[in-house]
Amino acid sequence: MGHRLASSAPAPSSRTGPLERNWLLLHAPRAEYIQFVPHLEMVSLPSGTVICAPRATMTHVHFPQSGVISIVNGSGDSGVETSIVGRSGFLGLSVLLGGEGSVHGVGAQVSGQTKRMPADLFVRLLAGAPGLRRLLYRYAYAQIETVQQLAACNVLHVVEQRCARWLLMATDQVGDAPYYLTQAFLAQMLGVRRAGVTTVAGLLQHAGFIEYSRGRMTLLDRPALEQVTCRCYRVIREITEQFFASSP
Repeated sequence: MGHRLASSAPAPSSRTGPLERNWLLLHAPRAEYIQFVPHLEMVSLPSGTVICAPRATMTHVHFPQSGVISIVNGSGDSGVETSIVGRSGFLGLSVLLGGEGSVHGVGAQVSGQTKRMPADLFVRLLAGAPGLRRLLYRYAYAQIETVQQLAACNVLHVVEQRCARWLLMATDQVGDAPYYLTQAFLAQMLGVRRAGVTTVAGLLQHAGFIEYSRGRMTLLDRPALEQVTCRCYRVIREITEQFFASSP
């Protein structure tokens, strides 16, 4: 089904520095980007880290460098994932849009690293960064379209399709390297019982599409998994590809 989404990402260049892995920061105008650099703190996010509790105010915004962050509606066993954020995105839309908080909880699903900065400082610096501000507003619109598609997917499609879609979306963010993911986490994110995820994971592994052992997930046959998933994955991927294709 065409090239991987990762092939649409810009390569690190002297414009932003060789160590930058977040795609939005790679697209930021250099003169604006360098104003943010001294205030961006690299932190690790082990799987299960709670970044922001439901209805709490975000103290920091994040530009993920690796891993997968989940935005969840609800809490505990009743929580259902509404979207994910990785190296192609930004965490802090409520801050960007002037909200006081969010009904959603935010946590690390796949371990990784992120560059963060205090929310109040981000707002002040963004006032003098029109290029990055426009980029983030456009990203916010792309996220709204993505969330709408995911909402439809969660209602219309069976767990096999949704599981395949989630694994593909996660791989777009983390790359082809193996990562750790518990069945309990994945079941919560998909809004199904753990037994359902166990069955699906077993079927996908038996077919040779994935390798899953002791929480270690490896995608073995991406084209085959794309045949299993629903059309929603392709629609979501196209939203992201079009966003970056039209970015300066």
